[in-house]
Amino acid sequence: MSKAYLILDDGTKFEGLTFGADIKTVDKSNKVETVFFTGMTGFQEMLTDPKYRGKIVVSTFPIAGSAGVNDEDVISNDPNDSPVGYIVREYCDKPSNFRARGTIDEFMKKRGIVGLYGIDTRRLTRILRDKGHTKGFISEICEN
Repeated sequence: MSKAYLILDDGTKFEGLTFGADIKTVDKSNKVETVFFTGMTGFQEMLTDPKYRGKIVVSTFPIAGSAGVNDEDVISNDPNDSPVGYIVREYCDKPSNFRARGTIDEFMKKRGIVGLYGIDTRRLTRILRDKGHTKGFISEICEN
């Protein structure tokens, strides 16, 4: 896990820690639509839903990963039908659901989705809601 930023098109920065795919897989030259997801369940379905393809998705539910992942909750098996980024307040690396067959971290690595946690998702969601169409990108923090 490394530090990274979510940077919105108006210059607003949110600092967090990474999970999932290697941040080097993100094309920083291409800002993408940043949207929020209000579901309390269904994060795995959202991560495999073609309507979120190529977007950065912010979860309004405060924790992700506690349910783990399984093959039954996948909508599309095509890794291209995934968001490029997933932003959460808290990240749980040890699932406790009896249906879990893996972790969200492993799942996101396989699909090329970069995750950021430790972000104030309430503040971020309000910005996205108030501004409407907003683009952003995920960038590594280079520390000297």
